[in-house]
This record gives sequence, C-alpha cells and structure tokens, in this order.
Amino acid sequence: MAAAVTEKSREYIAAASRYQPEERGETWISSAPGEKSPSLVRGRHRGSSGLMVVTSGVGKDEDGRVTGINSKYSFELKRSAGRPWVLADYQPVGAEPKEVFPLLGTADPITRGIAPYWLEEGYWLPDVLNGNGKSVQIGRISREVRDGAAVVRVAYEFVDRNSPSITFKGRVDLLPDRFWVVAGWESERILNGVPRRTVLEREFVDQDGVPFVRRDRRLVTAPHRPDAASRESVAVYHWSKDQPDESEFSLTAFGFPEPEGVAWEKRTPNYVWALTATGVFVALAAVFRVLMVRRARTSGAARHS
Repeated sequence: MAAAVTEKSREYIAAASRYQPEERGETWISSAPGEKSPSLVRGRHRGSSGLMVVTSGVGKDEDGRVTGINSKYSFELKRSAGRPWVLADYQPVGAEPKEVFPLLGTADPITRGIAPYWLEEGYWLPDVLNGNGKSVQIGRISREVRDGAAVVRVAYEFVDRNSPSITFKGRVDLLPDRFWVVAGWESERILNGVPRRTVLEREFVDQDGVPFVRRDRRLVTAPHRPDAASRESVAVYHWSKDQPDESEFSLTAFGFPEPEGVAWEKRTPNYVWALTATGVFVALAAVFRVLMVRRARTSGAARHS
C-alpha cells in the first residue's frame, strides 16, 4: 500500500498542476463561538515556480507572509499590524534551502503543499507509510464502501525521530480509486501522556478526473481536559485552471526592486498588485501552518534536551 500511495501522490501532483488553489474559511473556538476569524489562502504556481500569500487578522491588526519561488531566486515577505510588506529573506537559486522554503527543489511546490496527502501537523502521508525518519507501526487495515465509493481505513502510530517525546496515533481514511487521497482522519497527538485530538472531515469534487478538495472541517479537542476550549475550522476550496507568467512570483510584483542583473520580460500582472493594494486577505495556509508547527516543535525539543 505504501508504494501505491507514493506513486499515486506523484501522479496526483502532476494531474493537478494545471490548477490554481484558493481556500476560504472560518475558525472559531468554543469559548467564544461568536468570534470567527475568516481566512483566505491563495496560491499561484507554474511548475517549480510559485507563491503563497498568507495574512491573518482584519484591518489595522492584519499581518501576513508571502513565500515566492522563481527560476532566479526565492524570497519571503512579511507584514505586521497592517504595515507595508518588508523583505524578510532572499536566496539566489542554488543556495541551501532554509526552513521557510521546505518545498524548494520539488517539481511543483505549491501543488504539493496543498495536495490532500498531509496528516496532522504537516506530516506527508507517503513518508509516514514508508517510515521516512519515523518509527511507524501500521495497525488494522479495513475496507468498506461509503456513498458508493471504496474507502480504506488504516490505523497507525508513529514517533518522529526529531521529536521523540511526541507520539501520533489514529486512523486515516483513503480513497483507493481516487489517487489514494486522504478523505479524513482522527488523530491524537500525545505529549507527556496528554493527548490532543484532531478530526478531519473532507469532501471532494472531480475536475478532469482529478479529485480536488471542496470542503474541510477540522475539530481540535483535548479529551482529558474538559475545561479546555475546542477549536473548529471550516474551509471551502476553489480551483481555477490557468497558467500564470513567472513574473507574478517576483519581488517586482510586490513593489520591491529586483536584484542586480534580474529582469522580467512581461509587465507585473494586475492580479498580484491587487493582492498588495487591497489589504483585505486574511488566511492560514497549510504550507505555513506546517512551518510554524515544526518550528515550535523544534524549539520545544531543544528546551527539553
């Protein structure tokens, strides 16, 4: 099964590469059900070039991050409390990828970053099944038919060797007839004997024979702490088919000068200027959630060593 999931994930990325992702959602916690945080994630990509725009907050409290990758360099922009974007990082092609560019060098970093093969806290399902950097135990595997579709449920437990104090266990539902995509999961993250549970429910829509995520619902709870607030989020996805020019993934697109010797043939598209001018996008992107989680996990492990 590990080989099949690995192969199909690669086929999925190739098939989905013609589409541009957008995610709109809301997140709220049980202690303040009336306070919802809207979100918008927008990725643009073409092959190994692309960018992901991420902002959070509203109005004067808005902050954000942009990661861009093109054939000449990679960059990171940041914005805090509604201030203008500032250049936080820059790397010419050939430089050692830093944590902010975890997918640099892959065939299609944006599509892979939002593909439906991620487990809780940014673990790539093929890596888990193949035991890459993890001590993995695969439990019971069952098959059923749900709404006319075949579903394979896999129980698992694993420990990331970089964070041995944390154990993940649960089950994941896969669709073997639809590229083995992840249709949902129930997972527990256990630290010092205390679990945190995450449940994901997912809906798909087919376009050109490719199952794209249409809707995600996540519920995070602490089952052994009844006084702890739960967190729920719902995201709706839209996928459009077009091939943007590489100049969209440049510093020029955000009003920054290009490095010496770098020039783009085409004018910066209005699409990107709209992102910087309106300042109304609020988001939590999967790629950057992964980065923040892993950064926190690494610093936590360092404190306990």
